[in-house]
Amino acid sequence: MMNTKTPILDVEHLTMRFGGLTAIDDVSLTAVKGEITAIIGPNGAGKTTLFNCLTGFYKPTIGRLSLHQPAKTFLLERMEGFKIARIAKVIRTFQNIRLFPAMTLLENMMVSQHTALMKASGFSLLALLSSSNALKDKNGFYQKWQDFLKLSFYANKECQAIDKCCFWLNQVGLLERADEPASSLPYGAQRRLEIARAMCADPTLLCLDEPAAGLNPKESAELNHLLLEIKNNHATSILLIEHDMSVVMNISDHLVVLNYGKKIAEGTPEDIQKNPTVIEAYLGHTLHDE
Repeated sequence: MMNTKTPILDVEHLTMRFGGLTAIDDVSLTAVKGEITAIIGPNGAGKTTLFNCLTGFYKPTIGRLSLHQPAKTFLLERMEGFKIARIAKVIRTFQNIRLFPAMTLLENMMVSQHTALMKASGFSLLALLSSSNALKDKNGFYQKWQDFLKLSFYANKECQAIDKCCFWLNQVGLLERADEPASSLPYGAQRRLEIARAMCADPTLLCLDEPAAGLNPKESAELNHLLLEIKNNHATSILLIEHDMSVVMNISDHLVVLNYGKKIAEGTPEDIQKNPTVIEAYLGHTLHDE
């Protein structure tokens, strides 16, 4: 039977050195479109370094990072970090929560759409600059109407942005708290808010760095439900770093295991649970469904 799976990301021979330290050593992997790919391994295995290479925080010493979209393939190692997020639509979260604690939930969400709203405001500025000449023209009704449309363009875009924010706040069960400061949320809700904010940027590839860190079992189950909802209903592929095996094994389609910067195994959750090299290096014992 032919393999009909389409790659969203190809990492080829990725190596990242810091002076004499090799953090990533000739790692290759493929993430499939519409799937959840998890990267696991002990602390210091190189997982976050790999994420930092993908998202432009580091420039790889060696390697090619290809993000495949229908119209174009982006070579991420050649792009500036802000373009990886804005143009290639590779959006990430971090191990530590990076919300703006004094801002409301809605304001935090709107931050992810800053670039689109700034572009829209540019049209409004042009309208204001051109309106003075139009007002001097007694027959300038058409021009004034065009200016009005430009001025209203930003308002429409802002309404669309708020609608998107409210949709994702509702998806993570936080819409009723939209006007509260982010610092008022319990830890697990702050994690969900970060993911919702990332989704407002319309990611092609959503990179989540330990999203279940610090969550209790109930919160981990809610996270599982959210990530499966994103995968199944929003055409977003997910690349996940995680230590919580109840998350990894229950929602991942494919696992890649790193140890000391090298890839030591990959396969389905079932394959990885039975792999003796993985058991020895990281898991310590065979996992069972919880």
